[in-house]
Amino acid sequence: MGKSEILRSRFGGRVTARLSEMRMSTIDLSIRTALPIDRIERVLSGTLITIALDDMSTIADALGTPLFHFLAPIEPALPVVAIKEVEQRRTRHA
Repeated sequence: MGKSEILRSRFGGRVTARLSEMRMSTIDLSIRTALPIDRIERVLSGTLITIALDDMSTIADALGTPLFHFLAPIEPALPVVAIKEVEQRRTRHA
C-alpha cells in the first residue's frame, strides 16, 4: 500500500470513528460541509483517489477536530481539543 493510500485510509477511518462518537451520519456531515454525499462516502471508505487538502480541512472543521488528528501516523498521546473549546473554557474561568 502506497503512502497516499495509507493516508486516505487513515483519514477515512478516523473521520468515520469521529462521526460515530458524535452520533452523526454522513448526511449530517454532507450538510455541514456542503460536499456531495457520494463524495463524503468515497472519502470515508478511502476509495476517492484524489482528495483535496481543502476538503479534508472542511471535514475536520465540521467535526470540530484539528486536521492533524485525522492524518497523524499514530494516535495522539493526549486528547485533541479544538481551539474553540479551549477558548470557551478560558472564558468560563476568567
